[in-house]
Amino acid sequence: MARMKLNLASSDGKPQSNSIDTKRNRLINGLRNQIKEIDLHINGHWSPRMWFWQGEDGSYRLEARYAKKPLEFEEGKTAIVCKDEDQLRKTIDHLIDIVRVGELDPLIEERSSSIRKRFTQ
Repeated sequence: MARMKLNLASSDGKPQSNSIDTKRNRLINGLRNQIKEIDLHINGHWSPRMWFWQGEDGSYRLEARYAKKPLEFEEGKTAIVCKDEDQLRKTIDHLIDIVRVGELDPLIEERSSSIRKRFTQ
């Protein structure tokens, strides 16, 4: 049996499961999934995994969700208004960009800490 040469290393560089990078990536992956959900929506499909919905006036509301709960951008305001599917896509792309640079870290951490509190009670 032939042996492969493996480049081995210690695992000390592995990110912790609750690091902010891991949390950002979870949110970014969720936002990317919403772009796929838009395509399904355009083709007439509905999914309970959609973070957006269409109002009676034809505009959309989008919630950025972390741990199945919407992030609260301002007091009592969890939704972003988008006039059409194109703006919905652009808004999701913009959210991905601002999550990547850490602008939503305080909101992510707030949601994450509220989840951890439930496990310590």
